[in-house]
Amino acid sequence: ESTGMLEISLNDTANAESISSLIQNITYNNMDTADVSEGYRTVRFVLWDNEGASSEARDTTLTVYEINDAPVIQNLAGDTVPYEEGSDPIRIDLGMDALATDVDTTTFSGGTLKVDFDGWASIVEDNNGFSVDRLSIMDGGSGAGQIGFGGYVYAGATGYGDVFYEGTKIGVVIQNADVGTSEPPLKISFSEEASPEAVSALIQSITYENTNSVDAIEGERTIRFNLYDGERKSDAVGMD
Repeated sequence: ESTGMLEISLNDTANAESISSLIQNITYNNMDTADVSEGYRTVRFVLWDNEGASSEARDTTLTVYEINDAPVIQNLAGDTVPYEEGSDPIRIDLGMDALATDVDTTTFSGGTLKVDFDGWASIVEDNNGFSVDRLSIMDGGSGAGQIGFGGYVYAGATGYGDVFYEGTKIGVVIQNADVGTSEPPLKISFSEEASPEAVSALIQSITYENTNSVDAIEGERTIRFNLYDGERKSDAVGMD
């Protein structure tokens, strides 16, 4: 590995064939994966013989482009959350340590958080995402680190309501679909104030409730989280 200048000393076994192969295997890499400086890089090749004579310089030009890295949700996959029939809504992230990150942005403006049940689109009368299974947002208040939510989310109807972080609006619930549709049951659209800290707190505040307090269908519900930064989405994070 080298930076700036790569100089290779050749021994007496180096012939034209091996040197040609060496030149063909010279590589370039940019180590800045978060905020790369876009533009052209001119790479110059010069070959010296053992008597100090050099070849003409040969230049090749590389064009470096920045790409949008997908956001990441950490500390959530694989969690198992118990829910007892008749209970109030519970936070899905019991440890409240879910973390949303994106290496190339400080805001999720224009992005969304989608939360759904695995197999939601094909469910008709199944226990995984049945109509009494509801996803919503815990209204924690307007204090430090808290998520506020004054609307409602109801399976089979349209959810609505502004979402706040520390009293500042960060987004709005824009979708709450019924079972059997291709839309997620819970979808939040973000504004410019939706920082990674705010979105992390929101993920920690997503709740599950089963409204059948008499004869709830037992079994696992796999809940998936997808975070979009406006261009790319995170890998789906699932938990039971």
